[in-house]
Amino acid sequence: MSELAPRVHDLLELRDPHSTLRTEPAGPEIPPDWASQVLRTYPWVVVRRAPTFRVPGQTWLPVGVRGATRAQRLAAYVPQTAVVRVHTPESLPDRLAGLDQGRVLGIPALSALPAAAAVLRGFAVTWGPVGAVGYELATGAPTAHWASDLDLALRVPKPVARERARGLADALAALPVRVDALLETNRGAIALTEYAEARGQVMLRGTTGPRLVTDPWQPKAGAQ
Repeated sequence: MSELAPRVHDLLELRDPHSTLRTEPAGPEIPPDWASQVLRTYPWVVVRRAPTFRVPGQTWLPVGVRGATRAQRLAAYVPQTAVVRVHTPESLPDRLAGLDQGRVLGIPALSALPAAAAVLRGFAVTWGPVGAVGYELATGAPTAHWASDLDLALRVPKPVARERARGLADALAALPVRVDALLETNRGAIALTEYAEARGQVMLRGTTGPRLVTDPWQPKAGAQ
């Protein structure tokens, strides 16, 4: 695997997850039984928004384990050396063709993905699906269902004009599924709809928690 640290939302395939995943960095605690069962079938975790820990000789990445229900979510850590493969959100749309097409047609969040891709191409945005859709595309696990939102991460390292954000939000709102899009800046993430509609401060989700800022690309200015 590349020495570059994975980013928030990346899906990581693990080598021997039961023995490497910990609920605290380099701690003794092993995952609960439900998480171990999931990881035996799908040895994948998602990078979550939290600090990375570095100890002598090792980097521990903050990750989440996804179970079959909303109650089965585990915040954990894994050593970077245990990662054998990475799927970024940007790499996932092309994997839609590998899913069962009958299933795709029956789940709006999956079937709307090509239409979302067309919208985002028009706005020249680097993007990828996350959440249930992203996890299913990366792992093949049938996690999306008929009521799932289409969660998207939009990479925006440079400031986006609010007028442009409103146009993008309106175009995504016209899709036949609820879209929850995050603008991922280099400082954290903001909800596309909140940024598009805001006239003042917005909530920036960073690795140390959420905070109100005036400018999500320069969050120290006007931060509270």
